[in-house]
Amino acid sequence: MLLIDHKLVYLLFIIPGRCELDKLQSKPLLTQPFNDLLPKECVFRSKRGFELPFQLWLKDALQEQILGSLCGENASANFLPFSASGTQNLWRAFQAGRVSRSRVWAIYVLQQWLVRHGVG
Repeated sequence: MLLIDHKLVYLLFIIPGRCELDKLQSKPLLTQPFNDLLPKECVFRSKRGFELPFQLWLKDALQEQILGSLCGENASANFLPFSASGTQNLWRAFQAGRVSRSRVWAIYVLQQWLVRHGVG
């Protein structure tokens, strides 16, 4: 199975290095053809990493699952090494914006791992 067309790879290797670099614009070969279509703040912004949308997941798509695991009736029986009241307080603090999503996510992942591996 080929993931990259060999003709594309060949074409990329014959492009002179001076065409690949531009002091004013990042990735000019990708951005210059679309200069009229792309907003300037997208083309000229500094590099940044990709972030997963944990905040959105926790407050939307995964909310019911996380609530069931951390705050549901069986939360303390699900091998979770924290008290049910502690995880409920953590969830409320997250919902109020006083606790980072990373703390909720870490405890949820730990709980899921413990359940999956029968630890407890």
